[in-house]
Amino acid sequence: MISYDFDREWAFSYSSGNAYRDKNGAAYKKTVNLPHDFMISTDRTPDASTEGAGGFF
Repeated sequence: MISYDFDREWAFSYSSGNAYRDKNGAAYKKTVNLPHDFMISTDRTPDASTEGAGGFF
């Protein structure tokens, strides 16, 4: 039986409809390994709509 590690080197892009673009105009993608928490790299704000239940993200 062959075993594959699917947890490594995923192309991740967080977008709300339009892909982020780098300085060359290419769609921005970050390489991540799983598990990955995309919210941890976003800013926390005290007026977040989810308030404390969403960790102020």
